[in-house]
Amino acid sequence: MGVEVLDGAEGADLRPGGFQAGPMWVSAFTLLSLTGSRDVERVWRRLYSNVERGGDPRGSRLGGREIRGEQGELGDDAKRFQTTVGERLVSIPTYYRLLYSLAFQFDFNVARSLLPSPDVVSVILSSTGRVRYVLVNGVRMLTLRPSDGFFTLSIEAGEIVRRASTPPRFRVVVKGGEVTRIKGSVLKPIVLDVDPLARPGDEIIVVDELDNLVGVGKLKLPPIIVKSLEKGEVARIRALREGGV
Repeated sequence: MGVEVLDGAEGADLRPGGFQAGPMWVSAFTLLSLTGSRDVERVWRRLYSNVERGGDPRGSRLGGREIRGEQGELGDDAKRFQTTVGERLVSIPTYYRLLYSLAFQFDFNVARSLLPSPDVVSVILSSTGRVRYVLVNGVRMLTLRPSDGFFTLSIEAGEIVRRASTPPRFRVVVKGGEVTRIKGSVLKPIVLDVDPLARPGDEIIVVDELDNLVGVGKLKLPPIIVKSLEKGEVARIRALREGGV
């Protein structure tokens, strides 16, 4: 099964304040024939109802076991998921949990680009049986943050986010001539623009004026504050394209 079931949801932003999905979109996901799983229907209903109330992933079940927990939800596979730590192909219910979580954090264009099909997505579980790393074709793309259920990006994932989104979305734009000065932080003097919809703690990609990927990291300050500052740390770098940090 591919991700064609998501057609019609391109660009939808599920975060509070973003575009809210309409009833037609909900009905498309609640058709059990799409996945053959009542579990997926339940998870989607919980996500959608939480977003309608302007909720936050940390306050929803998707921020905890609904996203990360394999055990207790998958019937005969539950014990196997609890006791095995290693790379394995993702189950269909877990694939859609991860996809919905990514759509909440970014949007569906980005989610579909990062996780194109369950056939190529695998996961590595933690010692407690929860998803820790998400791989596509054997390449680690995402790491799940246990603290809030959001994903951190690898450089490979950052490049996909760049291609699947329009500037300045999900971006911190820096001066191209100052790229070599970036080590562990992006400081205000070299920042040209910041995604106005981003929030402190959000995963962002760092690009130059030509939209070439420089690195990935986490936004530290609200965009409206960044514009008024003369100095300070705007973003914390997790990885640089050339292998730094």
